[in-house]
Amino acid sequence: MSFRSQAITTGPNRKQPVIEPDETARERFADLLGAIYQGPYEQQPWSGVLKRIQADLKASWAALLLRPAGEHLPAQLVAAGGPLWLAEDSPYLPGGRCPPGVPFHDLPCDRMLPVQDISGDGRVPRHAIGADILVMPDVRVRLRICRGSREGAFNEQDLHYGESLLPHFKRALRGYFLQSRRDAENHLLSQAVERLGLGLVLLDQGGALLSSNGAADRILRRKDGLRLLNAMLACDAPAEDRRLRGVIKAALQRAACGTGSEGVAVSATRADGCSRLGLVVQPLPPGPLDEGRRRPAVAVFLRDPLQDCNPAPSAVGQLFGLTPVETRLALEMTNGATLDEAAATLDIRRNTARTHLRSIFAKVGIQRQAGLVRVILNSVAVMAG
Repeated sequence: MSFRSQAITTGPNRKQPVIEPDETARERFADLLGAIYQGPYEQQPWSGVLKRIQADLKASWAALLLRPAGEHLPAQLVAAGGPLWLAEDSPYLPGGRCPPGVPFHDLPCDRMLPVQDISGDGRVPRHAIGADILVMPDVRVRLRICRGSREGAFNEQDLHYGESLLPHFKRALRGYFLQSRRDAENHLLSQAVERLGLGLVLLDQGGALLSSNGAADRILRRKDGLRLLNAMLACDAPAEDRRLRGVIKAALQRAACGTGSEGVAVSATRADGCSRLGLVVQPLPPGPLDEGRRRPAVAVFLRDPLQDCNPAPSAVGQLFGLTPVETRLALEMTNGATLDEAAATLDIRRNTARTHLRSIFAKVGIQRQAGLVRVILNSVAVMAG
């Protein structure tokens, strides 16, 4: 594609460019590429650029198959023009298979080619071009553009148009899938922190609250030893409050300089004077795109030592081969109950509870309650809570 412009004189020593048709085509192509890179942020990813491709090529429809159907998983397909066969009997519903003629069978990767073997039964158009875009070794996205008999077959110029878009689709799709995987990983990590009973508070560059998870919210709502004051973390005891503020200030300085990543432990005394909340203040160095933005600068991890552990009973039973009663007894004792207290909670006789406890010790491979607590709290059962 070539682009030219010439200058004309409109006044003394003044020249303005005249945009010829090929310059207009250049601008349209730049807009089209912009729509590709904007695609991941649309409510229906890439629906906008597919409509433009459909219009440019006078196609019946254009579609991106982002994910093929699995046995219990529908396909993720975005289409402009609405193929008629994407209805209740669609082959892309769970458990379906592509019938002969549907133009989504495999093609050589990263090339725009004619799609052969299109059926003439009226369910799919007679003419199609497409490409399989190899986004990552395990991700293949299918782009298909189809016409009916009335619009006629595609030509070499149409193929060249589609081919010119493929590298840009590939880059945009790669970013989309990588971000989707990061989002899934971050969601799982967030769930893991919550299930471990860890409160997490993120502070911005000024030390103000940016976000907090559910465990942190529960601790802060109690306002017992630690609270939020003008969006800042504050301890109830003056001496502890001064220390916490100093530690946060130092962490903010380290975060701004990108130096040091070791956390500093701080405690907060509660009203009962016995059990203390534990905090670890951790600086977070800035990322390459954080300039000028309100961003997480310090992470504060909170832990309430009196908080009950909540491993999933089913996971505890499965891991150690315990019966339902043994599982309930083990969890009661893991949360600090004595044998008598656990027996009363379970409404069983003390001797019965002792018999169950001996069975638990044998199955878990320990001999004392302290060992039982250690094994259960260090097991993966806490991740299934």
